[in-house]
Amino acid sequence: MQFCLENSLLVAVPILLLLFTIAARLFQKEPAQTTPQRAPQWWLDPWLIVFIVALFLIAWLFLHLWFQYKNTIFSPEWPFKFQESFDNLEDERHEAAQRCLEFLNKGDWSKVDRADGVDPILDFFEDLGFYIGNWGFLCEETLHHHFYHWARAYLQVTDDYRKEKGRTDPACWNHCQSLLDKLSEVESLLRNRPIAELLLSKQMLESYLKEELKLNDSRAISNPGAKP
Repeated sequence: MQFCLENSLLVAVPILLLLFTIAARLFQKEPAQTTPQRAPQWWLDPWLIVFIVALFLIAWLFLHLWFQYKNTIFSPEWPFKFQESFDNLEDERHEAAQRCLEFLNKGDWSKVDRADGVDPILDFFEDLGFYIGNWGFLCEETLHHHFYHWARAYLQVTDDYRKEKGRTDPACWNHCQSLLDKLSEVESLLRNRPIAELLLSKQMLESYLKEELKLNDSRAISNPGAKP
């Protein structure tokens, strides 16, 4: 998307300069005439014709760029690729769900054994947050449809863990919260409820995470040779 935008700007800037040049030529003040002359037929001025053509080119360029942008963010190609990547994180999701359940029982991430087992899942949501926040590469509504169910649970449970990591490395998972905020805004509009009411209780979080464990266990049983 950024590459297409840069290429469009390379075309738009010269056309804009041409427009300004032509406009200056059309509206410049003519020197006073000492002898009366026939009024010029301004609609036959070649500069005016060039100006109109350039104006149409600019309008076409920006319309083309706008439709290209809309086709990109609403295209199912990238969401399905991310969905496939998330589905392939079976072992990582199983490990992360176990670590999150352990945190809910102990209430302190420093007491969780192998707490970094949640890192691969946070890395995945960090990538989503990056792409949704830069150049509008992905649409909030599309990602909400695909990932809100999991994002709300994992990102809510790991809130303290991410904040602790952020104290030593501010750039660590700094897009996760913005991802959750944007997806929660979509959910809030759909349910007509304030975002504060979308927070899951401890019991609901445990239910989500146990569902995640069962899901991955059932996949392992149905396809034991999928991973070595």
